[in-house]
Amino acid sequence: MKYYLAPLAGFTDSPFRTLCMMHPCDGAYTEMVSAAGLLHGSVPTHYLMETLAQEPAVAVQIFGATPEEMAAAAREVTEISHRREDAGGRPFTEINLNAGCPMPRIRHDGAGADLVKYPERVASLLRTIKANTDLPMSLKTRLGPWPGDVKMFELLDAAEGEGCVKIIMHARFVRGIHSGPLFYDLLGELVQRAKIPVIGNGGVVDRATAEAMEKTGVAGVMVARGALANPWIFDELAGGGAEAKRLKERDWRETFLLHLELLEQYTAMLAEKYPQNYFHDTEGYVLNMVRTHLVRYTAGQPGAALMRKHIASLESVEGVREFVQSAHGERDERGK
Repeated sequence: MKYYLAPLAGFTDSPFRTLCMMHPCDGAYTEMVSAAGLLHGSVPTHYLMETLAQEPAVAVQIFGATPEEMAAAAREVTEISHRREDAGGRPFTEINLNAGCPMPRIRHDGAGADLVKYPERVASLLRTIKANTDLPMSLKTRLGPWPGDVKMFELLDAAEGEGCVKIIMHARFVRGIHSGPLFYDLLGELVQRAKIPVIGNGGVVDRATAEAMEKTGVAGVMVARGALANPWIFDELAGGGAEAKRLKERDWRETFLLHLELLEQYTAMLAEKYPQNYFHDTEGYVLNMVRTHLVRYTAGQPGAALMRKHIASLESVEGVREFVQSAHGERDERGK
């Protein structure tokens, strides 16, 4: 069984993907990249495709609603991938079309989960992507708009008919957003019919929920929010169980500090690569990321509430590092 890290807006940047891939994570996807942003030359959109040198190969997920957007995005992603490879770097593993994100800001212009209602439109967008790239292509989508309107078979036909190498199916309907019931029976039906690998997604937070999805016969399982500040979940899913829990209890501070270091490297890389476009407050960006999701590492630890409060009050990255090292009772060899 293969385990993948899902694309999560605001979280699955290169530092976090790199961290998860240090555990038994078999593949990761970028945050959702706006096809319209690429069409109109948005520099911030390009940040989402930047990777650290040590990050393993990653897939790019794009979202959009028109063939014009898809064509431009596919060409741009492909050109970037080729340039990376020519420079000795890792090319992208695939282009993934998002046809499942239920957030209003994504659906507003007919993208994301709004596409679930129109399998023929999904097929058209996939056809356009295929015509403008030599990278493998995949589709990420949902069962249908609501339980009374199942679209998964038509969406599967679109994926297979247009040459997708896999389909990633969130086992919820669009109406369920991120917390509605999971329909494993329907996912199992899809697996039985599919000629391409089906990756199951939705509600995987531990070994038990992964096993429930695996029983449908999927070729792989995708983890979303269950991985936030918890790269050890991939150890657990791969069979680590109690050992994964011990790993988290033992080295959460070490992982926190490594994540912090990767964030600093990533931010410095962006600032250097985009000197005219990238914001100048790199320290502020790293601190903001600390306050949005690095503090999740303290969950379940003794004194977690006090630690989170203290970390949130610190005004420098160095202060955060020193506080966590002091709480751990040790300092690194650099004396920071």
